Amino acid sequence: MDREKIPVVYSERSMSLSIPRLILDLSAWWIFGIVLFLYLLVAGISQEFIYKNSLYYRSYSGTLTNDTIEGMLGFQSRFWWTGYAVTPIILLFKFLFTSICISIGAMLQGIDIKFKDIFKTAMLAEGVFIVAQVIFMISLYVHLEDVTLQNTSGYYPFSALYFIGMENVNAQWAVYPLQTINLFEVLYVAVIAWLLSKKWRPDFIEGLNIVIPSYGLGLLLWMVLVAFLILQVS
Repeated sequence: MDREKIPVVYSERSMSLSIPRLILDLSAWWIFGIVLFLYLLVAGISQEFIYKNSLYYRSYSGTLTNDTIEGMLGFQSRFWWTGYAVTPIILLFKFLFTSICISIGAMLQGIDIKFKDIFKTAMLAEGVFIVAQVIFMISLYVHLEDVTLQNTSGYYPFSALYFIGMENVNAQWAVYPLQTINLFEVLYVAVIAWLLSKKWRPDFIEGLNIVIPSYGLGLLLWMVLVAFLILQVS
């Protein structure tokens, strides 16, 4: 006599736990393509509604002549595509930088994690910064009448610069570090650690113990380098 088949019931918990693994199993090219598309989409919308000609006139009307501003806008209209063209290069550099930092940290702790897994988690976690860019774009649009090219950094959401106020920062070299220190960097670290725990070992705290010192030190060195370069050219 045939045994009656017992239906398999999947709990919500088991299904939710499988979702991160399904995402991590996506092709790296697909993930990179989606992230790139979203960044280009946000950039295109920002260019259309925020970085208009009026913004340039408002930003430079007191320091440059109208002819100079028109020349600047003409140059921009001819080479508008360059910003979009370098975006994949910038993203690739960022993902490699993050992955190398975390890989070195894991290696120093004697932990074996594949570089490609770290690279994928870095790309997936970039969704945090895409959300940040959307909020940043909305913030600029809401304050469009007060925004200039010189003070846009002050509107970056949940950053140290946002809370301190752009007008209270006298040193130009301090702007980038203060903008970089923000809530989204914390979320970025947490998401990477969480994704690594799904791929490597189911322990979020162990993931944090790898990501925080390695990525944190790398980010600190990067901020110091950028601040130093700004100080030299300013």
